Amino acid sequence: MIKMITTVCVCGLLCIGLTGTANADSVPLFNSRPDGKVAINAAPATGDPLQSILDEIYGCNGCVDADDDQKDSAMWATSVSTNPTVAATLQVAFSGGSVGDEFGIFSMVNDLPIFIPIFKTLQQTNPTDPGTGTPSGTSAILQWTKTGKLNIVGVAADDSTDPACPTQVNCQNNVVGISSKAFGFYVQNGAGEKFFTLDSQNPSGSPQAVAYQYNSDWVIAFSDAMNQGNTAGSYNNVVVDVQSITALPEPRSIVMLGTTLLLICGLCRRKFGHPGRSTK
Repeated sequence: MIKMITTVCVCGLLCIGLTGTANADSVPLFNSRPDGKVAINAAPATGDPLQSILDEIYGCNGCVDADDDQKDSAMWATSVSTNPTVAATLQVAFSGGSVGDEFGIFSMVNDLPIFIPIFKTLQQTNPTDPGTGTPSGTSAILQWTKTGKLNIVGVAADDSTDPACPTQVNCQNNVVGISSKAFGFYVQNGAGEKFFTLDSQNPSGSPQAVAYQYNSDWVIAFSDAMNQGNTAGSYNNVVVDVQSITALPEPRSIVMLGTTLLLICGLCRRKFGHPGRSTK
């Protein structure tokens, strides 16, 4: 009898939790791209091709393919539940128009993005020259408190003579509005234009970022100039390695999970709904 009550209660909670997740926000927190991909310019006018950057970050040639291994993820959550933490590291020397860019994190609140910078003015000059910006190799640790407030801690690159805070990383305490359960990333270029991992927040809904995952490492690659239509983008202006995150599921994944859970609930009721009655 105890077993019957426990099983039915667990099934009911799973079904209720699923409904809440599916209707959490009126703005879809996912991207809808043809075939889940964007066109990558394999020979950009400036900077290294994205494929070369991926090979350098992941330490293997072609283990992550710039074209075939794209993820159309737009928003993420922390994968650490006790003390939610995200580690982000700038991994490449920035190219082309990336000088003066800013990289940050955002969450959707009342259908509008709330954003905060992580890495300040990016650079492509000598990282050993003081005061020239945030060099490749700079890291930031993002950690949420028990009350949901965000703290940002900076770690300078090994060859940088500037301290990470406050010249390179936007070190902050008790930031409100950025959720550990649903966030994305953005880049702001020198002209003040912001481009988001969530396509719907970009001009004309154009993709401006592409994501990759290999083992536990995510790489987010941005184009810092607006992509036009189906024109191939370089996606090599700002490239960041992010750890301890997990992508939010897309609606089709939620629907499949919901179908499975509902079937489990149905089986629970069938098996335990009539004590003493055989289900054969």
